[in-house]
Amino acid sequence: RLVEVGQIVRKGDVLMTLDPADLDAGLRAAEANLAAALAQAVQATAEEARQAKLLTDGWIAQARYDIAKAFADTAAEAVRAADEAARLARNARDYATLRAPSDGLVTAISAEAGQVMPQGQPVVTLVRPGPREALVAIPEGGIADLAEWQAQASIWSDGIEPTIATLRELGPQANAASRTHDARFTLTGPAAAAGLGATVIIDLSRSAGEPVAILPSTAVIFSDGAPVVWRVTPPGDRVEAVPVEVVRLGPDQAYLRGLTAGDRIVTLGVHRLDGDLPVRIVEDVTGGAG
Repeated sequence: RLVEVGQIVRKGDVLMTLDPADLDAGLRAAEANLAAALAQAVQATAEEARQAKLLTDGWIAQARYDIAKAFADTAAEAVRAADEAARLARNARDYATLRAPSDGLVTAISAEAGQVMPQGQPVVTLVRPGPREALVAIPEGGIADLAEWQAQASIWSDGIEPTIATLRELGPQANAASRTHDARFTLTGPAAAAGLGATVIIDLSRSAGEPVAILPSTAVIFSDGAPVVWRVTPPGDRVEAVPVEVVRLGPDQAYLRGLTAGDRIVTLGVHRLDGDLPVRIVEDVTGGAG
C-alpha cells in the first residue's frame, strides 16, 4: 500500500500492488502454451500442404487429405485460444498494479498489506476534483415541483454569501426509514470549494412570475380534458368556468395559475354547476340575533 487517507494523488500514480508471483507464473504458462500451439500449427499446415500435393498427383485418397486439413484447422483454432489466454494473463498481470485513473483525493482505504482480497473488492476510494455537491433529504410532499424552485447554497461554517445551486439528481425511491428522497445539488462559486463532509445550507425559493393560488382540490373540475374552476361573476348571481393551469394537484390542495386576487371560487359541488345556473352567495354571519 503506497498511499494514505487524505493524500492527494495524480493520474497514473501507483496506489496499491498485488503480489505478482502467481500472476507472473500464470503469464509464463500462457505464453508457453501459445508458443506450443504456434509450433503445432506450423507442423499441421506443412502436413496439409504435403497431403494436398499427394492428392493432386493421385497418390492418396481424399479422406487422407481431409484428416490433414482437419488437424490444420484445429491447430489454427488452438493458436487463437492460446493467444486469447495469453492476452488475459498479460491483462491480469497489469491489473496487479492499481494506478489512479485521475487526479484526486484518497478518502478511504479498505485493504492493508498482506490481506487476501477477492476480485471486484474495492480497496481505495478516490474523489476526483471538481465542483462539490450537496446531498439534501427532501420530504415526499416536496418533490413534485422541486425543479421549479430556485436554490441557493451557503457553507454553514464559513459564513460566505449564498451562491446558486443547481438540482442535478432527485432520487426516485424514498428512504425506507425517513420517507425522504435524496436530492443532489451542484454547488457553484465559493461553495464549490467546500471541504468534503462540510455542512451546506440549501435555501429554496419560488422564482418570480405569475402568482399561484392555493385552493381545495375539490374546486378543480376537468372539462374536455382541461382543468377549470367555477368563478362567481359580479354581482354574484352567476358563475363562469375559468381555465387554469395546474401547478400541482395534491389530495387536499391544488396549486393553480390563472386566477387573480379577490376572485370568489366555488370549492364544493362543482360537478353540479353550469354557466346558466343562478347562484346566491350566503355570507357567514356570526354573533347573536338582534
